[in-house]
Amino acid sequence: MGRLEISQGIYNLSVENIYPNIQKALRIFLSIPVTIATCECSFRKLKLVKSYLRSCVGQQRTNKYVYNFN
Repeated sequence: MGRLEISQGIYNLSVENIYPNIQKALRIFLSIPVTIATCECSFRKLKLVKSYLRSCVGQQRTNKYVYNFN
């Protein structure tokens, strides 16, 4: 279920008339960009790759592989 479907469901149920503060909070929550989570996930995966490479090969080769990953 996407943001648009959630917004339309809130509108169809007339939640804003019954619970105006919850409706405002949901609008703010639904406006948070998803790209923040994507970026954090990329950094986490890069950290996992670096840790794996460090355990397998020397530091010089690790840097070489990480630069190729980017």
